[in-house]
Amino acid sequence: MAQRGSRSAAQFRTFSQEQVDHITRSMVMAGIKQARKLANMAREETTIGVVEDKVLKNMVACEFVWDSIKDQKSVGIIREDPEHNLMEAAEPIGLILSLTPITNPTSTVLFKCILAAKTG
Repeated sequence: MAQRGSRSAAQFRTFSQEQVDHITRSMVMAGIKQARKLANMAREETTIGVVEDKVLKNMVACEFVWDSIKDQKSVGIIREDPEHNLMEAAEPIGLILSLTPITNPTSTVLFKCILAAKTG
């Protein structure tokens, strides 16, 4: 799995800001579309929580996060300061390992994957 992830990350690293934004937005839309199904699955598997609360968390993890990051540059040169002769460049770090809590598994995965994808 790590080898496949590394290959995918290497390819993702070549994408433009527009491509990264398109992929990330598609992930957000899929998360919104599947919010209830994911909430039901999480409740069924963990037997913890209320489905409606999990739906809301899934929606927040998608919509609110996307709204806060959608216009941010995250690929290549993301900031320039000509006065100080500085440029800030974004560079992916590679694979990310993340723990997922039993209390909100789907919203956590949605949130972390959306943020990871946006960073290219």
